[in-house]
Amino acid sequence: MNLRLINKLMIGVLAFGMVGTAAAATQEINATVTVSNTITLAKNSDLSFGSISATFDDTASSTVVAKMTVKADGSPSVVTANTPASANIIIIADGAPAEVAVSGAAPGQDLSVSVAETTVTMTDPSGVSAHTFSLQAFNFYYAENSNTFTTTTDGTGNLTIGIGADLVTTNPAGDSGVGILYDDATYTGKFNLNVEY
Repeated sequence: MNLRLINKLMIGVLAFGMVGTAAAATQEINATVTVSNTITLAKNSDLSFGSISATFDDTASSTVVAKMTVKADGSPSVVTANTPASANIIIIADGAPAEVAVSGAAPGQDLSVSVAETTVTMTDPSGVSAHTFSLQAFNFYYAENSNTFTTTTDGTGNLTIGIGADLVTTNPAGDSGVGILYDDATYTGKFNLNVEY
């Protein structure tokens, strides 16, 4: 075998060895995710039934009541009473729905909206009057969706909730008769709004 052929074979072997031992590098990569399930609620206004004149039916075992519905969309309130009105509500100055602003939720997400209490008793905190009203049948309005049933947040995770309810006269059953005037007072009660995924 001549010298030139041997040199060519050695060059080929060296080249093959260089390919087989090519350099390699490794880089570690971190992976992270931030979970944000917290929903922020801010009360813009409380629920008001305005100013009214009210009477109740105080006959024994009576279930006759009058009710005033404040609508969550801010439209005029409606009074429902029997005729003749043994219990009645007359609106002097109309009320307004409560409003709560939701923020920090996921964009385009359907939320569950509810009131924890089924009924709330409204009393005179000064103690001057023993009369009461019942707060019930809460209703809702979602401003971003312009309706009373779609609870979807907007593109930034916000939702404005209007809250209305029925103000209902009660029956003390003191058997004093019908059309008994409520005492002049400011009657108050509290309820809790729940918003969740």
